[in-house]
Amino acid sequence: GARVAVGTVGLGAHGFSGRLAGVCHMIQHGLSLALAFHGSVYNAFEVLPAEEQTSNPCQGLLRLYMQEGIGFIQRLRGEFACALWDANQETLYLATDPFRVHPLFYYQDQHKLVFASRMRALLACPLPVQCTINPEAIADVLVRSAIPTPKTIFREVKKLPPGHILR
Repeated sequence: GARVAVGTVGLGAHGFSGRLAGVCHMIQHGLSLALAFHGSVYNAFEVLPAEEQTSNPCQGLLRLYMQEGIGFIQRLRGEFACALWDANQETLYLATDPFRVHPLFYYQDQHKLVFASRMRALLACPLPVQCTINPEAIADVLVRSAIPTPKTIFREVKKLPPGHILR
């Protein structure tokens, strides 16, 4: 997988054949911008310049952010989970597509925010992550055969709803 560390922020993406997965980094006004993306963008031909559609689509998405702000996410058609760090605004964005084909789990305490598209990846974080079973979630599985968003099996871990951006 690809990784980038920018100050206290680390982003990574694990590649899968047939999907766009990558990490890119740029400097704007002397400060870092970084993007981790996993999924597919079906309208890349509409939103990205021709040379970036195949050579470096993650870089193209980061350029879109530089031009339009985080609203560029609304223009993407596809299935994806992404994270974008903007050191200029000291802001981290997490986003999912409108159908949330790829989930995005997150954990936050007083010292850190940890996120991943797989629960196993979130739990593999080298920083301490406190997770306790959520009895409500067990009842949800028994009654509904599913745990409704934003809940997960752990009290401390939430799931980003479809088509949402967490800032």
